[in-house]
Amino acid sequence: MADNTMDKFLKKYYKQLHFNAMPDDVRARFLDWIKNGTLTDDMKLWVRDYMTQNPDGTYSFNELPDPANDKHLSEEEARQLFIAFQSAFANMAANAYKYKDKNSEVYDFINDHFGEFKLFNISPANDECKAGIQKIIDLLKTNPQIKRIVLHTCKDDEGKPVFEKEADLNKLISNCDQGNYDTNAEVQRKIQKVASTLEDIALSNNGTTVAETIEKIEGSLTSVLDPKAFAMDPNRIDPDKLDKFRKTYLTTEKTGLLQVLYYNDNIRKEFAAYDNGVITKPINSAEKDVNYQDENGQNYVSPKSKDTKTPLQRLEEWAIDTYKDFFDKYDELRGGKLFYTQEGKEIFKAIDKAKIKPADGLKTLLDKAKEVEGKINNPEVRKHFKWFVETMTQIAKDKPKAVEGAWSNSTQMKAVISEIILKATDPKNHDPHAMDKAKTAMEIMNAMKYGMMTSKIMDTMKQTDFSIFSDGGLSWNNNEAIQFVTRAFDKSIKAAFLAVGYAVTITKNKINLSGMQISNDGNSALAKRFKEAKDNLAKDSASNKQKIQDTIDNIDKSITGTTVEQRKANTDLLNRGLVSDRQRDVYKQITEKRIEDYKEKMEKAIKAKEDAQNTIDEKQGVMDRFQSVKDEYEKNKRIVKQEDLKDLEKQKNENNAALQEQIDQLNASLQKQINDPEQRKAWYNAVQQKIVQLGSEMMTNEQNYKKAKLDHADKEKEAQKELDATKNYGPELKDKRLKDIAKLYDDAEKDRNNAQQALKDAEKDFEDAKNEHDTLANDSIYQNINKFDEATQKLKELNDTRAKEQNALDNWDKEHVNNIHKLVEFWNDLQNGENVSWFGRTSVAQEVLDARLLQQKLMQNQNS
Repeated sequence: MADNTMDKFLKKYYKQLHFNAMPDDVRARFLDWIKNGTLTDDMKLWVRDYMTQNPDGTYSFNELPDPANDKHLSEEEARQLFIAFQSAFANMAANAYKYKDKNSEVYDFINDHFGEFKLFNISPANDECKAGIQKIIDLLKTNPQIKRIVLHTCKDDEGKPVFEKEADLNKLISNCDQGNYDTNAEVQRKIQKVASTLEDIALSNNGTTVAETIEKIEGSLTSVLDPKAFAMDPNRIDPDKLDKFRKTYLTTEKTGLLQVLYYNDNIRKEFAAYDNGVITKPINSAEKDVNYQDENGQNYVSPKSKDTKTPLQRLEEWAIDTYKDFFDKYDELRGGKLFYTQEGKEIFKAIDKAKIKPADGLKTLLDKAKEVEGKINNPEVRKHFKWFVETMTQIAKDKPKAVEGAWSNSTQMKAVISEIILKATDPKNHDPHAMDKAKTAMEIMNAMKYGMMTSKIMDTMKQTDFSIFSDGGLSWNNNEAIQFVTRAFDKSIKAAFLAVGYAVTITKNKINLSGMQISNDGNSALAKRFKEAKDNLAKDSASNKQKIQDTIDNIDKSITGTTVEQRKANTDLLNRGLVSDRQRDVYKQITEKRIEDYKEKMEKAIKAKEDAQNTIDEKQGVMDRFQSVKDEYEKNKRIVKQEDLKDLEKQKNENNAALQEQIDQLNASLQKQINDPEQRKAWYNAVQQKIVQLGSEMMTNEQNYKKAKLDHADKEKEAQKELDATKNYGPELKDKRLKDIAKLYDDAEKDRNNAQQALKDAEKDFEDAKNEHDTLANDSIYQNINKFDEATQKLKELNDTRAKEQNALDNWDKEHVNNIHKLVEFWNDLQNGENVSWFGRTSVAQEVLDARLLQQKLMQNQNS
């Protein structure tokens, strides 16, 4: 038995795959660091878990876990993984039309793996779903009004009619009667659309009678629409398919399912919308845990090729850094910001990309939140930003004036920060990451403060010689002429800075960000607000206790009844020989065992019905084929004996005799006496014309017969050839062949009749088993025992909830007071000079701070 669950296998597989996918130049750097012993603690774990040290001291990357090996993934877990893939593919296939024209790569991926004769196919209906489908079909059969409504209102995902005509709906009913929803995805899709339509009809009260009729099968609709209505039974997976799945389809390099989902972002993104994270979540987790590619992370492994930059490339890089470290500060009217959190740093970058400045105000940032979020790649960082947006939006509703000028007024800023801290430490807030998200929010608020140039800074700038470009130590200033240009450039920049600085200094009285720190003692306004929150929790807890107690009382009444008579009746029912818990359990177990036995009998009967119907269809097909052969034989036999030609001649003679009789009658009618000459002439012409027409028909009959007689010679040769096709029967070929065909036909007919009787027997067995099953399932004592057990479980759960809430109240100070102090200290730290001066290099200072924070983290880990 493998010691890995399916989830553990996927996590281990993808971590190893992600580690092994390290680019060559990154791998070279990492191996150098192993050799030099300069690894972070996380990297040391990577070496331990994903590498093997060779006898010569070098390291090699481990092989991927093999899903075909039971030590890595047991057969049972492989079945669960198979079902996870099948479920995801089934859901994707239902929406394949979305990709057909817009994303052919995903469309091909679906069709390569899902469908008839493919690795994955549709899953059969569970028992509840089958029962639900049958009730829906019975309703459509017996209620023409509802059937008409479904026919005209049932629409697909694109709003098109599911059924073009009534025959299409009748075909679905027939398919469902035959159980084809277990093998046909289209039938599954349509019956679920019908169930959804019926649900909509009931909700829209489309006629009181209609709504009431549908209400009777409301549970059936839920069963059919349940996501697990069609679910694969692990024991029904074809062993050969499972074997191919484990050995080939899963891990073939680059083309196996697991590999495609890792390497192909397009397919992974779409697949993730259908697999509930079962398969794709471990990929994201692996990339986060083995995070060697994040340039802003502490475990970033830089490509070794970076060492080969040309002087020109390094100069370009320096120029970009210089702008960010110096010019950008003045342009934005703030100093360089340092960040304690990786999330704050990434979010601030995204805000910069969205071109949002402090002067725009916090409202602009909230209005452009979606744009900023779209520029954040890391999903965890996006969660921090969403928390910030939700929090600030709520604060803006509650305290619009404080938010409006928070970036330029210390009093308003502190009010907003206090609200952030209170939200993160609120007893009703169950987010385990609220503290980290609050720190990120404070970093954003701090980074977006106005910077300003004081008169003191202006005086310093006047006396300072700029040497950003004209530094004599830089290689491009070796030439005197170049130095002249760069010195002039620096003077121009200085003049520009001074102009900006004076303008800002004039408005300094409008911008007051002094006194940004928050008091962190017990008498602070924040501490008082904190006490109010605690008192409110106590009131809420008392109210919740009463609500829970009321719920308990209601459940107790539902078990025992509200009147003396009800209590006595229910008590008698529960205790009819079932006094003790043990006796109740035994009764329940026996009843459930019998219910299960009858369910098995029903399943066997259903299987027998299916087998019988298959036999009927098969034998009827045999009979149809033999009848066709027999008819063909008789036809050829008649042709050879010229019986068909004689029949044709007889028919011709009979037709001509009838025509001649009509002609004779017409000739006789010419003797009719008509006095008027004109009438007599007209009558004579009409009769003669009719006689000519009949004579023409007789001639045509004669010609057709002659032509058929001429053609018959060829037909006779072909027919004789067919009759002589098998020579083993000797001279009595025709009779023997016919006799054999007749016998095969009779045998097939006998088998079909036997199968029809077997079908009737199976249907009776099913009805008998179903009646017994339903009787037991509806047994009043059994139902009341279930009700008693369910109520007992509810009581336990409610009491557990009450105990947890009481525990939260009892441990309020211990669990939450420290958190307020921590967040206040964090905010005050942000105000204690962790900003770079106007002339410092931000990137260098940030590296120093990151190193210090990393050292603190490592020391904390060692101490823990």
